[in-house]
Amino acid sequence: MTTIYKDSPYGEAIYPHLNAPDTKFDERGTGGEYKVDLAIDGDKGGEELFNIVSAASQQAFDDWMADEKGGAKLPKLKREEFRVYCPARQERDENTGEPTGRYIFDFRQNAKIKLRDGTLKNITVGLYDSTGKGEVTKGIWSGSILRVRYSLRAIPMPGLKQVGVRLDFAAVQVRKLAGSNAPQGFAADPDGEYEAGSADGFAPDAGNANQSGPADY
Repeated sequence: MTTIYKDSPYGEAIYPHLNAPDTKFDERGTGGEYKVDLAIDGDKGGEELFNIVSAASQQAFDDWMADEKGGAKLPKLKREEFRVYCPARQERDENTGEPTGRYIFDFRQNAKIKLRDGTLKNITVGLYDSTGKGEVTKGIWSGSILRVRYSLRAIPMPGLKQVGVRLDFAAVQVRKLAGSNAPQGFAADPDGEYEAGSADGFAPDAGNANQSGPADY
């Protein structure tokens, strides 16, 4: 089956592990995982993406429950214990509990995957600048503005009594770096021809309609 990738709207990165995988809870020694929570404004694509992910999660749940090798073989009382897992949610104000207007998406990618022959393959996530070609080598911190190239994958978790989808991702395009890693130096040269790299990646960012403002990284 061919994996279908799509590009998310731009959003604010929260606790990203993109330059290197997070190995804090890697008890099995599988290399950890790359991950980022992305906060996207509802009126800039966040609500639309939330609806897509929510529907896909429900569909994965329904399909697994109807599968003779999945939930269909469980007793009725056991089936009723299962819940839909959705890697997206509305952001709410910590004090009032009211929606902020943003949606949070949980993107993850294993640093290693097991092939059919049992061997492990190392996975890297492409990190691209606003041209879509240059590779980002600086650290990507919380507050950076970026978008993610992702795919939806159905994921049953019988041990947790949950079924839904996972937001796998293969690449990231950075519009703006946050913190001390933000570029410091010369203004852009309007006559310049040199870019950070030529690796295949995203199309150039020209102030995507999902996010106002010019690309500056």
